[in-house]
Amino acid sequence: MDGDDENKENPLGFLIQDMFISVHMKNIPPSFLPNFHCMRSWDLETFLFEFEIVCRSYGYLLNTQKLKLFPVTLKDRALK
Repeated sequence: MDGDDENKENPLGFLIQDMFISVHMKNIPPSFLPNFHCMRSWDLETFLFEFEIVCRSYGYLLNTQKLKLFPVTLKDRALK
């Protein structure tokens, strides 16, 4: 596996290996998810980093799983 293949599944370059995270996905309480409001002062990279951390903590490792969860994080102008 070359570096490009690894970055497709691990775009933020986390050092923690996925094999140490539970295989079973747990329900994430909505209050644990970061919210994206689409404000000019909002730091998108920080939001995505926080989203990734919560997803990994609850076993959401695949992009398809994360995409199903992502709309819940959108608020205000970002939701519209």
